[in-house]
Amino acid sequence: MTSLILLATYICFYARYTFWSGDFAWGDRYVSTSVELAALIAVPLLMRYRAALTGERLGKTIWFAGCLLIAVSLLIQLASLAFWLPLEIYQMETLGHPTFVIALRFKNIAAFALGKMDAWGLNTEAMPQDPWDYVHITTWNFLPFVLRRVGGSAPLGSGYRLRRMVRRACSAGSGVGPAAEQRASVCVRTLSGDLHCEKQTQSFAGKLR
Repeated sequence: MTSLILLATYICFYARYTFWSGDFAWGDRYVSTSVELAALIAVPLLMRYRAALTGERLGKTIWFAGCLLIAVSLLIQLASLAFWLPLEIYQMETLGHPTFVIALRFKNIAAFALGKMDAWGLNTEAMPQDPWDYVHITTWNFLPFVLRRVGGSAPLGSGYRLRRMVRRACSAGSGVGPAAEQRASVCVRTLSGDLHCEKQTQSFAGKLR
């Protein structure tokens, strides 16, 4: 009861809050803490009174509704991970408001899986506005797919290639010292610096020729 009162208080307070600033978010982030506290005890209570609830018709209905709510909540949370979160924000600039974001997310999942993004009108003009976002909202939001989409293996390959050349140069006495080897190791650990790594690789390759 206390957690529900806390949740109601948060909702009533923030419902009057008309100004906010910040980045995109999935869900109502201002009330997320109170929602999590209420949900934290919901499942244990349902499990505790399961025997009592299944003994009568009303109890069975409550048990079924509780299980259905848990399944739907889990499905929505999994759907929220499928794509980088601003996807629907960009789409709504063309599709307009109001838009049922959860339904649009499931439509995006189905369209992307079936290769129907263009056919279903989901590739909008606003999506390419931010190049970084565009790369991440046009692929599954899971590491192997993101790396393949953005070419994440390129800086790593450049860094390892650089470090191998520096080590060979050190062992051959070509004047490339330990400091250069340390810089190459840092380059390997920095996936975001692929241009820097590539330039260092070309520079050291020129020295070794």
